[in-house]
Amino acid sequence: MCTCAFAEALRASLLPNPEIEASREEPDGAARETAAGVTWTPPIDGRRALRREAAEKGLAAAESRLEAARLRLRIDLRAAVYADWAFAWERRELLAAHLAPLGGLAERARARAQAGEIPGLAARRFTLEEAQARIDLGRAEARLAVARVALGAWSPGIPQDARPSALPLPPLPAAVPDLASRPDLVARQREVERAEALRRLSGRIFEAPALGLGWKRIEDRSVDRAAAETGELLTGATAAISSANLG
Repeated sequence: MCTCAFAEALRASLLPNPEIEASREEPDGAARETAAGVTWTPPIDGRRALRREAAEKGLAAAESRLEAARLRLRIDLRAAVYADWAFAWERRELLAAHLAPLGGLAERARARAQAGEIPGLAARRFTLEEAQARIDLGRAEARLAVARVALGAWSPGIPQDARPSALPLPPLPAAVPDLASRPDLVARQREVERAEALRRLSGRIFEAPALGLGWKRIEDRSVDRAAAETGELLTGATAAISSANLG
């Protein structure tokens, strides 16, 4: 995005290239006309300045959009990746800590039921609770694995057994004193300024005159060669009105 905008700004700052033309005409075989010339249009009509202004505003808008995208990426990365990973880790830890004493309680309940101290139904309830806790722990392990895969896509260097910690997030934009300096709003403002520069550019009617320098030689073969060959140096300038910009 910024690369294309920078290239456009660089192109708008360049001076127009001169045009070189050479021709040879020999229509009837009796005379030969050879001509060469160069023309160049100096940027004195204000169009180049307006093109540069529009391109620079477009580059500034692209840079602000990139800064806003980095800020959105930071927010999304923190919310969608780090928060899911931290939540899945804490849930797995809590369920693992809950399963250990619950398994002990279920084992003691089964032993007491075999001894006839409590009904068998009560022991089976502890067994069902233990089984449900193991199912919940398995689901938490699966969710943690998914969160680790997403985390690895952003930060491949983090070990699989790492605990949730601060991630290498994209840098924050420069401190902004007010709401009008937000990157996304700045990008909109630069786009409006670019459109205004293009509007003024389209209102230009007169184009700069093209300066020309040329040479022409005519050889008439129907008469004496020494007397027929003539050459002259030509100079001139042309001006035009751009009808495409009218209205």
